[in-house]
Amino acid sequence: MSLAPSAPAAERPSSLEETQPGRVAPIDRSLAPAVLTLAAFGALWAVVAALAGLAASLQSHLPGFLAGEPLLFGRLLAVEHTLLTFGWLTNAGLAFALWAAHRLGKVELRVSWAPVLGALGWNLALAFGACALLAGRGTGLAWLELPRAFGPFLTACFLVVALWVASAFSRRHTGHVFVSQWYILAAILVFPVVHLVSQAMVLWFPAAGVVQAVVAAWHAQHLAVLFLGSLALASLHLVIPKALGAPLRSYYLAPVGFWTFLAFGTWSGTASLVGSPVPAWAQSVGVVGAALLFVPVLIVSLSLLPTLVAGGPSGKGSAPLRFATLGALAFLLWGAASAVLPFRSVSALLRFTDVEVAHAALGLQGFVGFSLLAGLYYLLPRVTGRAWPSPALVAAHHACALLGLLGLVVTLAGHGWLQSSGASPEAGLAWNAAASLFRFLLLLGAVAFLLNLLLLLVARPARRDLAQASAR
Repeated sequence: MSLAPSAPAAERPSSLEETQPGRVAPIDRSLAPAVLTLAAFGALWAVVAALAGLAASLQSHLPGFLAGEPLLFGRLLAVEHTLLTFGWLTNAGLAFALWAAHRLGKVELRVSWAPVLGALGWNLALAFGACALLAGRGTGLAWLELPRAFGPFLTACFLVVALWVASAFSRRHTGHVFVSQWYILAAILVFPVVHLVSQAMVLWFPAAGVVQAVVAAWHAQHLAVLFLGSLALASLHLVIPKALGAPLRSYYLAPVGFWTFLAFGTWSGTASLVGSPVPAWAQSVGVVGAALLFVPVLIVSLSLLPTLVAGGPSGKGSAPLRFATLGALAFLLWGAASAVLPFRSVSALLRFTDVEVAHAALGLQGFVGFSLLAGLYYLLPRVTGRAWPSPALVAAHHACALLGLLGLVVTLAGHGWLQSSGASPEAGLAWNAAASLFRFLLLLGAVAFLLNLLLLLVARPARRDLAQASAR
């Protein structure tokens, strides 16, 4: 396997099958059923998750809203988190991974009904799981909210899709292994192993004492960073050079960034347990791992951000690049916050405040969400052979997503600082109301994307260059 510095040039959109008007490449045609199924379900769950988050936020500052259901607040938060991570982000990540693995390997998808079946099973289980959470049958553990019976089935459905991603890598017709492929392979290997081990040790055969807390923290960190984060970085490493038609700068650093990301991301899980009854050495390992995680964040950012700056005007107005830019910036900010927040003095002040919620939103909805949106905005016109039907909806999605997330993160961080000072709960009502407003913007953005995707699926083939289609 070679990761030569010249490899990104091979990822430029230069083949005739990508640039002829109204034409869909054979590879994309074979991928269309599975990719479109995953993308459509992901967009749908993004709307439902945003609705659940908005409802929970409204309940926090409007005493009369859903007053007859006093326990609904926690259930809505569990539904929001589950559908955001396993619904929207995982579906979008798998859609991108399946497309990128076959595109970069230059192989068609075989037995295309199998990943479609896996996608349908995954999303059917999520629908029943969300109903179970609303009924109060959740576990109460972050990233493990669903009842334990859903774990093995979800893992089996995931493997049905992931095996076809791995198959594309093994059948590839290219000499190079691109960095995007490395991140994709890491992601599809992490999820089944980590999820099954954690399910077994926490829900099926609970470990004794604080071991459960350590395993739960390890599970959350691996899924957030090494699974979803790897898929997001795969998207950024592919979309940016392809959309700009230029290789990544300092590409020789890419393998260093990849391996340090895996190494330090593995050891940073217990950083969330600072101040708990977990042994001090385990907490310290997590703090050091979280601080060192900023090393690969900086290395990757030194490759992605200068490429965007030096790319010139080519493609700067395109939706893929706009979301990729937001994802790359959010990645840098999230990495800096991740390195600082676990320190004991900082954690003692800000732990259990909305600062932690702001940090999670910056990572999941900012870094991961924006990066995967860049991938979907890039690949879906190529899979369907059509331009995005409504430039206005694309612009609305970008504006609402940017303003909504930026406002939400700032508002939650400000409220968290207020909480750390010991202010009364009544003093935070205005902050909660502002958070609801920004969550409403995020909901509008998710609805705009879903509507545009549905229009894309039913629109007639556009007689235009696909390179221009992706710029919409």
